[in-house]
Amino acid sequence: MERSNPPVDHKTLAPANSVAAPSHLAVVPTHMHVAPASKDVVRTQSKTGQKEKSPHADITTAHRKIIEDFKIDPDSMKDVDMIVGCIEARRMLLSSTSVPSVAPHLARYFPRSILLHGISGTGKTTLAMSIAKESKESSVYLVRSCDVDGQSSTKQIIHALLAIAQENAPSVIILDEVETFFHSNNGPADTISELSTLTRYPGVTIVGTTNRPWALDRASRHLFKTHIHIPLPSEDDRLAIFKLKLYALPHTITEAEFSAFASQSNLLPGAAIEQGINLLVQKSIGIAMESAHFREIEVNGFKWLCACTESERGARAMDYKTVAHRLVPEPLSADALWDMMFCVGRQYGWVEKAEADHAEWNDNPYTR
Repeated sequence: MERSNPPVDHKTLAPANSVAAPSHLAVVPTHMHVAPASKDVVRTQSKTGQKEKSPHADITTAHRKIIEDFKIDPDSMKDVDMIVGCIEARRMLLSSTSVPSVAPHLARYFPRSILLHGISGTGKTTLAMSIAKESKESSVYLVRSCDVDGQSSTKQIIHALLAIAQENAPSVIILDEVETFFHSNNGPADTISELSTLTRYPGVTIVGTTNRPWALDRASRHLFKTHIHIPLPSEDDRLAIFKLKLYALPHTITEAEFSAFASQSNLLPGAAIEQGINLLVQKSIGIAMESAHFREIEVNGFKWLCACTESERGARAMDYKTVAHRLVPEPLSADALWDMMFCVGRQYGWVEKAEADHAEWNDNPYTR
C-alpha cells in the first residue's frame, strides 16, 4: 500500500531569519520579466488591496474643458523683443522655462516657481507670457482666480491644471494676481497644499504675479523659490517705450521732445504710456470716421491715408469705409501727446507710494 506524502509546511522549510511575505503579494520567480508600472496608474496595492491612483486618473472631462480655456495661443502673445527693460527678470524667466527641457542635468539649479511683483502696469503678466512664447515648445496657461471661483473647488482645478500641464510639458502656468488664489472662497489651505506638490509634475514651471506681495503669508510666499521685483521703467526705458509705440505712427515729435517726455514721465508705468498713446490714436481715428476728405501720407516708406480738410493740399473726397484699410491717424504732435499724458498721469497719482512700498518690501529680508 502506497503512502501519500504529508503536506509540506512551508514555514518549517523557511530559514530561521526569513520573514514570510504577506498573503496578498504574489511571489514572482526571478527569471520572469515584470512589466514596469504605467505612467498613469501606479500598480501597487495598499493594505486594503485597492490600487492607488495617479494624479491623472481622476481628471474629469469637465476639468479638461476648463483647463483648455486657460491655454494661450502663442500668436496672441507679444514677442520678447517688444518688451523694454526688465533684463534680470527676462534672463531668469527664459532660463527657467527653457533650460530644464534642453539640459535636464541642469534642471535642479533653476527654480520652477517664480513670483513677479511690482505695481500695476509694469508688465509682469505680459513679460511672463512673452518669455513663455520665446521658449518655443512650451504650452502656456494663464489663470486668474475669478476663472476658477464658482466652477469647482480651487484645489481640484489646480490639481487638474498641474496634471494636464505635465501631459503637455514643457509647460508654463501663469497665476495672475496670485494673492487672490490664497484668499478665495475655498480658503488658502487647499491652494497651498496643491501647489506644494509641484515636484510631482516634472516639466511644469509656475509664474505668479502680484501687485501686493505683502498680502501673501509666509507659507504662500515660500511656495515661490525666486522673487523678482519688476520696478517702474527707467528714463532710458521710457524713452525706448515712447519711440517703440510711436514707430508705426505718423508724428512730428523731435528727438529733444522725446527726451523731455522720458524725463518728465518718471512716475508712469509702461502701461500708462501705452494707454496715453492709444487714447490719442483713438481720438484721431474717431474724427477721421466723420471726415469726407483724405490725403496720402508716408510712414516708414509705406503709403497711407489720413483725414484732412477739403482745402489741404492733396485732399481727395473719399468715403471712410473705402479707405479704412489704409487709414492712419493724423500726424501726432508733441502738444497733443503732452495733454494726453497729463490726463493719464492724473489717474496714476498713487504710483509713487506704491513703488516705495514695493521697494521697501523687496529690500527687507524678513518679509521674503
